[in-house]
Formats: sequence, structure tokens, C-alpha cells
Amino acid sequence: MQGRLKGWKQLAADRRKSVFLTLIISYMIILLLPVTLGGFFYTRIEAIMIENANSSNTAMLEQVKRTIDSRMKEIDQLTQQIAFHPKLLRMLDQRGDGDAEQNLTSFIDFMGDMSRYSKVNSFIADSYVYFNNSDIVLSPKMKTDSHTLYQGIYNYQNLTYDQYKKQILLPYHSRFFNPSEEMTDGQGNSIRMITYVQSLPIGEKEHVAGAFVILINEKQITEMLANIQGIGDETVFILDADGTVLMSTAENDQENGEIISYLKKLDGGLSGKGSLEYAGTGQVKGQGQGLASDMMVAYTTSSQNGWTYVSVVHKAIVLSQVNAIKMWAITVVMICLAAGGVVCYYMAYRHYRPIRDLVHAVVRGGGTNSTAAFPKNEFELIKEKVHTLFEKEKDLETTLSRHALVVRTEFLSRLIRGHVDAAALTEQDLDFMNVHFESGLFAVLLLDIDDFSEFSQQNTEREWALMRFILSNVSVELLEHKSYLIEMERDRIAILVNLPTGDGCDTRMEAFVDNLKDMMDKRFKTKLSISVSDVHEGIERIQECYNEAVFAMAYKMIKGQNTVLYYEDVQKFGQSTYYYPMEMEVQLMNVARSGDFVNVEKILNRIYEVNFQSGGITPEMGKCLFFDMFSSVLKLLGSLNIEHNLVFNDESDPVRIISKCATAEQMVDQIKRLYKQLCEVVQEERTDHGEQLHRKMTDYMQEHFHDSMLSLTMMADHFGMNASYLSAFYKNYSGRNVSDEMTEMRLNACKRLLAESTLTVSEIAQQVGYSSNIGLTRVFKKAEGITPGQYRSAMNHESG
Repeated sequence: MQGRLKGWKQLAADRRKSVFLTLIISYMIILLLPVTLGGFFYTRIEAIMIENANSSNTAMLEQVKRTIDSRMKEIDQLTQQIAFHPKLLRMLDQRGDGDAEQNLTSFIDFMGDMSRYSKVNSFIADSYVYFNNSDIVLSPKMKTDSHTLYQGIYNYQNLTYDQYKKQILLPYHSRFFNPSEEMTDGQGNSIRMITYVQSLPIGEKEHVAGAFVILINEKQITEMLANIQGIGDETVFILDADGTVLMSTAENDQENGEIISYLKKLDGGLSGKGSLEYAGTGQVKGQGQGLASDMMVAYTTSSQNGWTYVSVVHKAIVLSQVNAIKMWAITVVMICLAAGGVVCYYMAYRHYRPIRDLVHAVVRGGGTNSTAAFPKNEFELIKEKVHTLFEKEKDLETTLSRHALVVRTEFLSRLIRGHVDAAALTEQDLDFMNVHFESGLFAVLLLDIDDFSEFSQQNTEREWALMRFILSNVSVELLEHKSYLIEMERDRIAILVNLPTGDGCDTRMEAFVDNLKDMMDKRFKTKLSISVSDVHEGIERIQECYNEAVFAMAYKMIKGQNTVLYYEDVQKFGQSTYYYPMEMEVQLMNVARSGDFVNVEKILNRIYEVNFQSGGITPEMGKCLFFDMFSSVLKLLGSLNIEHNLVFNDESDPVRIISKCATAEQMVDQIKRLYKQLCEVVQEERTDHGEQLHRKMTDYMQEHFHDSMLSLTMMADHFGMNASYLSAFYKNYSGRNVSDEMTEMRLNACKRLLAESTLTVSEIAQQVGYSSNIGLTRVFKKAEGITPGQYRSAMNHESG
């Protein structure tokens, strides 16, 4: 016996172990699946980041290319204008002879033209024309010779004077760009310049008469690159068509030389648009000294001048965040795996424990007392037990079918009261209750037995049961639709009607009600009160039908007994609320804020008409309406900071103003009186406030008109107003626009400075609020008909 018991325990332990292992392996697979997928996705992060970085760098370079190409096109246009200038061509033909005064005049005129032409491009630091025969240099600002220009103005640190002449001025050059080089200007400042050279005349290779030279400040290009979105840690190179590096943004000369050396070694150079990588040895920012870093290179070539724009960035910088995330991810994954293993074991044990307990319960209660009685595992044991339970359920259904009528009546009684979750009912549930609905349309009728004394003089339970039986049978006989009767109380029967789809349901219901009342009155001398709900769709709305029927039956105390009450009709009796929507309250308060009592009165009349003349509001609801309207007055007083005694006439308890009124007419009159006093106070305060506000705005413009940033928006922010409202207020109060007032102040100050000072027009423009003399000249000429310079000349002539 003990041996058999020991064998049973060992077998049960083996079976439990097998189920437990199945559960824990399943949980481990679920745990490892997202970890595996996460590892796969992390391997794709680096490639995606590199691809995104290359795309971003290429897009940035395209923007750089378009910007610089546009500026270079302007330089080409300037070169064409200078090279083919008639005065320049005449001066190039001269051999140094001729009238000196005439030559000087020609030089001065040409220098003035150069000054006008050179302002079209912000890249141009300076430009000059060199004449070979006379060694004269003409720039927009001066006339000198090449030696003076080299020694005192633009001294190339890497070129001697002779090299400067031989490489820059004397040879034939066609749209030649000398790479950026350090030079010292006349004040001793060190600057980097790109030198553009075009020999003159254009196309004359044998007889070079001169050269047109443009100096491009590298700082201007660098600042432009810094303002382009996307440029961060990248190093940008600009190469000409021959692969010569014109300039770069590299901060480290060693790194700069390494990258340039790599670019020169590329087979076929860089052309078109693309990206590549190479192993660099430069220092990575923030990574320490001496660490090698792969470099990512993106490039694009201009079709206009053949220049190539190259972006170089350390790969480690692009992937720094990815690498940090990977380290964190690996750490988190390891922690999750350790914790997940523990959780998997716990969850497997937790979910196995009910199975173990169930098996023990089956063993104890199912008569299993030997190893031979055990199936192969716990699941088969449970399956066998469930099969047995199903057999018992069938037996139970057989027993319940004998009491189907009682069960169905109880079920329907709970259904119409809402004690059943109708949304969860299935066809099988309804079949079990022997309930069948032909459609989804339902209505509920309540039949109250008011008086059957003429049919029976006795008032016993037996007589009441007999009357309910008669009423139920007559109802079933007369009602054409599928229906179910439920005895609710001694004198009340509910009928759940399942209506067919289609028109005419309401008409047939009315016919049934009329026929039922007529038959019960004539044949059985019984008085009935009947309430009928609206028709609703869906089993879950049966409770709503019942509630509507109960609501309608409650009006029997008003209509009397032996009546038919339709919910559609009784729901209209009386108004359960009042009409004072939020939108109308906001409109009323906004009109009152402006002091417009005429429109306030119109709105109040409309509210009164809708609620008391057109509607059927009760006295209680009327009082609620007026207290709500009274609260709007209190809100206005608080938002406008108006003293209460100015509107309530020192009334200690303002609520009494409404509560002591006996009629609605008196209440609305009191509300109108309050709003009228409020509007009068608003109008009085608005007059003083408007004058002060206009004076403050004028003073503010007088103090800040010299600021070029002064605008309507700036004033609106200062005064805490909407810009449109401020503009409309100023125009309505003074009859002038804010912009016209600012312009007049600036022009008056400009006239005074033109007449009383020796400042230039550009300096005056900055002092009176214009960013350049061009804007001032345009506005001044539009207002006065002449330019500022002409105005100053006229004033000097008058004073002379």
C-alpha cells in the first residue's frame, strides 16, 4: 500500500513538473522574442544614422551651393559691367599720355561707377582695376600704384611683391580664384581673403592691358555657412574645378591638411553628388587626445562654375548618442533578462498553482484513489472532469425545461428593469430562456387595472389573479406582434413588444390600445390605464423603453384614471430647463463691456421672450434663470473692477433685488436697470481711459521712433493689447494710422538733422529709425517730393 502511494506521488510530481516546464518555457520565449527583435533593430541604428547624416549633409551642401553660386553669379555680372565699361576701355587704350586733368577726371568718374557696382554683393570686401602700362590701381575708394597697394593696404603674408605681380596682376587670368590666404590690411589687422582675377580686356590673351581684382572676405562666407541650418560639427571645404581648395572651415591645421591630402588622392576627384568614408586620425571633440576616427564625407558639384562643396564630419560624433544608447540598452537588456527570468519562474509557478490545486480537488472529489485512475497528465484529468460536468449540465437543462415559464418570466422581469447585461446576451442565452426576438425594435406597454368592481365585487387575491389572467389572454389575442407579458404587481402587467421593421408600427400600436380598452370596458367592465413608450432599437434599450412607460404612467395622477398615456406626448408637459446658453451669456457680457445698452436690452428681451412667452418654463426655473443672469452682472463687475455700489446703489444684499420681485416682468426690469447703470459707468470710465491711453501711445512713439524695430506689434506687446485692436483704437481716437504717426515723427527729426548737422544721410537714417539710407530716401521722397540730399542743399542755399 505504501509502495503504491509512493508511486502515485512520484507520478503526480513528474506530471506537475512537465506542465510547469511547459509554462516556464513559454514565458521565456515570450521574454526573448522582443529582446531578439530589439537586438536586430539596434544593429540597424548605425546604418540609419549614417544614412540620415549623409542626407542631411548633402541637403546642407546643396543649400550652400545655391547660395554661393548666386553670389558668384553676381560677381560674374559685376566683372562684365566693369570689364566692358566704356571709360575703362578708353583708359586701357591710353599709353600714359594725354591731358592729366582729363585723365584724373576719367579716373574719378570710373571710381564712382565702381563704388556703385561693388555694393551689390556682401561677399566683396574690396575690388580694384590694375593698369599694366601705368602701374595704376583704381578702387572705389582710391587711386594708387601696385607697390603702395601691396605694402600699405593688402599685404599677402605668403607672397612677395614680385610674386604678387607675377602671379596675380600680370598673367592672363579668366575668372581665376586664388585660394584663401592670410593678408594684412592698412590697420595691421590679419584677414583671410580669396582673390578673384579677370584679365583685361576680356578674351585678350596676348596683350594683357590690366586686371580686374575682387577680394572676397572668407569671414563673410564663414558667417553665411554658420547661419545655414544643419551646419554644426561639420568641416566644409570649397574646391575649384581643378580640385584646389579655395577655403575651409577647419579649425585644426593638421586635420585640415590631412583631409585635403585625402581629397587629392581620390581617383578622378569628386564630381556630381554623393558620400563616402575614410579612416582619419584626427582628434574627436570630447573624446580625448590621439584617438583615431573614421570620417564621413558628403559632396556636391556646381554645374555653374565646377566648384565642389565638401562636408567632412567625424563618424564618432554622429554615432555618439547611438553608442551611448547601445551601452544603456545592453545594460538594461541584461538587467531585464535577469529580472525576466525570475518573473518567468514566478509567473509559471503562479499559473501552475491553480492547476495543481484543481488536480488535487479532482483527485479528492472525483474518486481517484490509485495510479491506474490517473490520465497521462493534469490537462487530460481536467478535460475528463469538464466532460462530466457537461453531462451534468444537460441533465440540469432537462430539469430547468420543466420550469421554463417561471424562468422566462423571471428573466424578462429582470431584463426590462435593467438587471441583466443586455449587451452580453447571446443567441444561446435567449434560446435557453425560450425567448426569441424577430427584430431589433422594441416597445414596452404598462397596463394598470384601475377598477373591475363591475365585473367582480370581491377584492381577493384570487379575483386579482383571474383578472390578470383575463387581461393577459386578451392582450395576446389582440396584439399582432411578437410579445411577452410580465406580471409586475398585483394591478400592473408589462408587455414587451417586439415590433417588425418597417412603417406603420405606431399606428398598429394605437389600434391595439384602443381595441384592448374597448374590449375590457365592454365585455369585462374593467377600467384600464395604459402607458406606451417610444420605439427603440436594440436589446440594451429595453430598459429605456420600460423607464419611459413608467414615466408616462406617472402622469396618471394628472390626467386621471382610465387614460392612455404616450411617452411622446407627456414628455412635452412642462419645461425642465431654461434657455440661457453660454454663447448668449458671452455675447451679453461683451456688449455690456462696450457700454452698448441698446443691444444689451435687445438680448435681454430675446431671453425673456424665448423662456416666458414662447416656452413653458416653470416659476422655479424662472427664478433660476434670473439668478443666473444676475451672476453675469457680478462677473462683469469683477472683470471690469467696478465698485458694486455704483450699480447696486449701496444695496447691502444685492441678491434681494431679484428675490423680492413677485413677477417675471419685475425681475427682467430689474436686470435691465442693473445693466443700464453698468453701461453708463463703463462709458464714463472709457472716456477718461481712452484719453490717457492715446497720450501714452504717442509718448511711447516719441521716445522710441529712432528704434528701427519699432512697429505696431512691438507697441501691442508693450501695452498688452491685440495689434488689430490697438491700430483701430488709435485710428478712431486720433484719425490717423499708427504707421503714419511714426513716419511723421521720423521725417521731422530727419529734416532737423539735415538742416542743423553735418551727419551723412546714412548716419541720419540710423538715428531716426531706418536701417539704411535707401529706406529713408524712399520714404522722404514720397513725402516731400525730393531726396534728403536735395533737401539739405536747398536748406543750405536758403541759409547762405
